[in-house]
Amino acid sequence: MEHIAGAWAERSVYREYYPEVLEEMQGIADGQGSSLENIADLLLPMYCFEPDHHCTAFAVADGTTMMLCKKSDFLVSLEKLYMNCLYALSGAHAFNGSATAFIQIEDGMNEKGLAEAMKEYHTPADVDSRRAEERYETARNALAEHGGAYSLDFCEDVLSGKYGFICQYDRKTNADTAW
Repeated sequence: MEHIAGAWAERSVYREYYPEVLEEMQGIADGQGSSLENIADLLLPMYCFEPDHHCTAFAVADGTTMMLCKKSDFLVSLEKLYMNCLYALSGAHAFNGSATAFIQIEDGMNEKGLAEAMKEYHTPADVDSRRAEERYETARNALAEHGGAYSLDFCEDVLSGKYGFICQYDRKTNADTAW
């Protein structure tokens, strides 16, 4: 409950920088016949977890093709919330996005190749139970070794752990990854 109270206490940040998020949550609350506080209690703390939960992302391009390569760590207990969607909106560029909550996109790429991914590479070793530094080094070294000769197969090999540890979690620890 500490995370929930802390997340809602920071609503002033949302009012100042992301008022549209609060507006969207208010619309969901209205549609559900609930209060904004109840919806905020569900959504705002979703990413208020310890600093040892991270994802790994990299992008490669060969002059004609760009690939956003990402593994998304998630808690197995939230697995049913994870989704990847293709959005094709009228008057906008279509995009593919991934999320573990139903009103936000964590990362994705649009049809023009503009990519976005949440990332954090250098977690202090004393709090890093998900081996972020090792994952970063695995990806960095694999990219350096290939010197621009990137393919979809290569990216899949990096993300699957063929170049070192990157996503081979034991699900019994409540951790897994999607990529």
